[in-house]
Amino acid sequence: MGGALTGALYGYSVPLLITVVTAIQAVALVLLAVLRGPDARRGGRRLPVNRAAQNGADGQA
Repeated sequence: MGGALTGALYGYSVPLLITVVTAIQAVALVLLAVLRGPDARRGGRRLPVNRAAQNGADGQA
């Protein structure tokens, strides 16, 4: 689909092609940031830590 759009726009108007490609890339960048979420911006998701098990309070001697 992208190739067909590029070919059609290239034959019609190169400035329009540049504008459309730039807009698509900007939308893709925003979608990437939104879908990755705020956790990814802070360094990724981490598993919760079981503090009770770390302190020896897990019921085992």
